[in-house]
Amino acid sequence: MKTTIPDTPGTNLIEKEKVRSVKNKMKTERFFHRLAETFRAMSDPTRTKIIYALCEESELCVGDIAAIIGTSNSAISHQLRTLRKWRYVSLKSYLRSCWQG
Repeated sequence: MKTTIPDTPGTNLIEKEKVRSVKNKMKTERFFHRLAETFRAMSDPTRTKIIYALCEESELCVGDIAAIIGTSNSAISHQLRTLRKWRYVSLKSYLRSCWQG
């Protein structure tokens, strides 16, 4: 889909072809909204550490994540709820408690 570049008064385009090229490659508003949500989710260091830990080991217990990060189980549970709400982790990726047989 070709995007036209409007001749807006007061706009001086230096690199018209570059502008046209980038405008044609721009993603949808939905894409940028989701990207902004991703940055928001990752803006908290604890959430970033949780994601990193789960990338290293795809399934970890809440207590194990807390031990890795050095914080409380309740702090981890709170952040995991947030990450689940935004669909960055699934219930399977962490367990509220681990039972040993």
